[in-house]
Amino acid sequence: MADSSMTSKLVAEFVGTFMLIFTVGNAVLTGNSDFAGFAIGTVLFIMITGLGGISGGNFNPAVSVTLGITKSMGGPGMEWMDVGMY
Repeated sequence: MADSSMTSKLVAEFVGTFMLIFTVGNAVLTGNSDFAGFAIGTVLFIMITGLGGISGGNFNPAVSVTLGITKSMGGPGMEWMDVGMY
């Protein structure tokens, strides 16, 4: 599989993050948290499955920061130059 362009990576991250924030916001605004966890988990699963091959699926900024810290400690992760873009 060919590497994705930076534009497609950024668009994929935007769409995935938007869907995550939209779902969490709707779960909070409804006031009924019976299926909130299921809805958030389902949206994350679908976004990571659909867009993870393009951008890596780091829709939560905390994941990107953690990958940057892991890389700086000598493990696998993400370069700090890339963390800011995600």
